[in-house]
Amino acid sequence: MAQQVSGQQTGANKASWLDREAFLGGRDLTNGATHFNMRPRPDRSNWKFPNGTTEGLALSTQSGPYDNSFPNRNAPAHTTWLNTYFPDANDKKIRRKR
Repeated sequence: MAQQVSGQQTGANKASWLDREAFLGGRDLTNGATHFNMRPRPDRSNWKFPNGTTEGLALSTQSGPYDNSFPNRNAPAHTTWLNTYFPDANDKKIRRKR
């Protein structure tokens, strides 16, 4: 159970509680996002791929900053933000066919 301070939950505990309730309730907090990315800055621009569309993938959700305890080639910074992105038009077509 989340800690309560004067009848209200503290920030981190409230976020954790909301995440748990959304997961157990079957709600999608990413609003249908299909892609995930870690970035070293809170950049909210579209995620563009070399052979992808010119507009890229639109940002769905962003959270952070987080302490990246395992920096690597794909996420080299210790401080990172987690982003999810909506599918592009081609991705939506492919997923409908399944």
